[in-house]
Amino acid sequence: AYDERILGDGDFVQAILEEADQKLVRQIRARKKAGSLSRIIKEKCRDAGVNEIELKSGSRRKAVSELRRRVCFYLYRELGLPMAEIARQVGVGTTGVAMAIKAMEQLLKLNEMNNVPIASAGQLGSSQQCMTGLL
Repeated sequence: AYDERILGDGDFVQAILEEADQKLVRQIRARKKAGSLSRIIKEKCRDAGVNEIELKSGSRRKAVSELRRRVCFYLYRELGLPMAEIARQVGVGTTGVAMAIKAMEQLLKLNEMNNVPIASAGQLGSSQQCMTGLL
């Protein structure tokens, strides 16, 4: 139950609830498909040619930080993991994870506004591909 004076009419509330349900279902499916968090990180490091220890050490080398940014974005947006857990897994603080996610969102938004294929802007794919196919 909710107070329509605060949330608005029933159609609005229903639309928001349906959107949240869809996101949750997508995240649950993605978690089942992806497997363990450590396996995901190992695979992404291997695919990018980055040492997993270097990723977890907080290295600021460009290739490592770019991979960390993509991994953070994927784990947060696609799998719905908390930023604190992501931070523990990738060797940065929660602020670093939040900044990485924000940077990826801005890059995706910029590329969508400019109709630039993201593949030419760092091999990220479309926003949907970035969330489902990139990592």
